[in-house]
Amino acid sequence: MLRIEEEIQALDVVEALQGEVGVFQITDLVTNQKYILSTRPGHSLTSFRAAGNGGSPKPFLIKKTANYGEPWPGR
Repeated sequence: MLRIEEEIQALDVVEALQGEVGVFQITDLVTNQKYILSTRPGHSLTSFRAAGNGGSPKPFLIKKTANYGEPWPGR
């Protein structure tokens, strides 16, 4: 389980967040585009991919920003 503010790098966001719940900031390390992903207990992620990447994997930085049920930072 990731702790708040903990960061990991991964090519597969769904695999990296298997079993995790909370709010995550996902950063595409090639384009620096940022995304917010929220996960809940009992719900699964099936896919998270960058559009138009030609099929080559892109590295992502995943940072946990809040636990499930807590307010999101900046809201």
